[in-house]
Amino acid sequence: MRRYAIIMVRKTNRNIHLSVVKFCAASALLGCVAAAGTGEKKQITTTATSPAAQKKVEPGFEKGVFDKITVSVSRLIKLNWKDRTLQLDRGNWTKDFESKTEAEAIEILTPEIKKSYPRGGGYVTELAKRIYRSLPFEGAFIRLRVASGRLRSGSSGGTLNNRHNDFRTTQLRGRLEYNRGGAIKVMLEEIHAPRRTIVFSDEGNGTLMIVLSGDKDKFSLEVKQSKDGNFHVKHVADGKVFTADEKSFKAFYAKHRRYAEGRLFPLLKHWGIGVPLTPDRAEVKKATLARLRNRPTPEKTAQGQKLIEQLNDNLYKNRQEASKALSADFESYRDLVARTIRKPSTPPETVSRLKMIVKAKPKQKPADEFVTAQGLVTNIDYLIDLLSEASKADRTIVAKALQQLTKQKFGPDPAEWKKWWSKKQAGKSTTKTGEQK
Repeated sequence: MRRYAIIMVRKTNRNIHLSVVKFCAASALLGCVAAAGTGEKKQITTTATSPAAQKKVEPGFEKGVFDKITVSVSRLIKLNWKDRTLQLDRGNWTKDFESKTEAEAIEILTPEIKKSYPRGGGYVTELAKRIYRSLPFEGAFIRLRVASGRLRSGSSGGTLNNRHNDFRTTQLRGRLEYNRGGAIKVMLEEIHAPRRTIVFSDEGNGTLMIVLSGDKDKFSLEVKQSKDGNFHVKHVADGKVFTADEKSFKAFYAKHRRYAEGRLFPLLKHWGIGVPLTPDRAEVKKATLARLRNRPTPEKTAQGQKLIEQLNDNLYKNRQEASKALSADFESYRDLVARTIRKPSTPPETVSRLKMIVKAKPKQKPADEFVTAQGLVTNIDYLIDLLSEASKADRTIVAKALQQLTKQKFGPDPAEWKKWWSKKQAGKSTTKTGEQK
């Protein structure tokens, strides 16, 4: 039975008296307003909203403090996909202040701090200076603290090798632990409902952990990566459990791509954790198509291959000439260079020279860098998927790239490419099974 309140209005000659009457009802609420002196009754019907009629929120997607300060949380905890592993993007801590003076940093930080301390005066400036002068991750941690409300209490301490910072604001508790070895641990807890917690740690050697928890009976998420790259996920929501254990994050994504894009990454983003770029992201697809439009001809690629082989020539003069030629037309050879560096059989001298060439070039945008690092312009499986989504004009470009890679001629028809690729993959699977026997 639910309890409701009804307001009875009794009208007299000069005064209106209000009295609140409580009563119980199973489904609907009926109320009567009596008008004195007339005997007239008006019936008012109010229907209670049933829980089933309300939109059900998936466990983990409740609203609270974390999803209100996503920019601040992601500034501190942002993930990158590098090689086969998931990594903490430590460069994100200083991104806002790159090439900025202290005065410029204070100008950036002042409006941000004033949101929580509108009358802070000199305190605002001093806090901005502290953020700028702190260690990068400490500065990001303080900015998160400021975004979560006015400070109620705070402390810091530790030893020469291990330090910690703690705070409590009007909405959040936080703790940062770190050591000289590069390991950091962040713990955040909402003070008010839904009282969720984030525990994140990165050892700086490949070991990484993310634990999100809300209502213990309804939701929890555990993501772990070991030093050797093994990747584990356990996601509990409303009694349903998803688990995965793979040799690497790359293998996890390949096998559980739909779960990663449809559930895991949206969940992390909702809590404020910055998710990595993936092949499915719109900006990555756009960057891949742009690269394919400027894809070098087979002749150009062959020329680049000869120059790369020349980098390991016995004569120093020939090695220098090859380096200069590759550097002068680097955009034409960028993907070839990246593939050669990743190839285990590439001679050390060649790898060293190629890395020097790459380092001397302007840094790519994150999406372009991801396309290069993951070799997406030569990934047949990915290009076939991209062919299905591309515009009519771009399909011709993608199909041309596939033809160069596979020597097959199916044109811009995604169905034919998928059919061929499926048979090819099935053949590989059969061969492996036979070898194991």
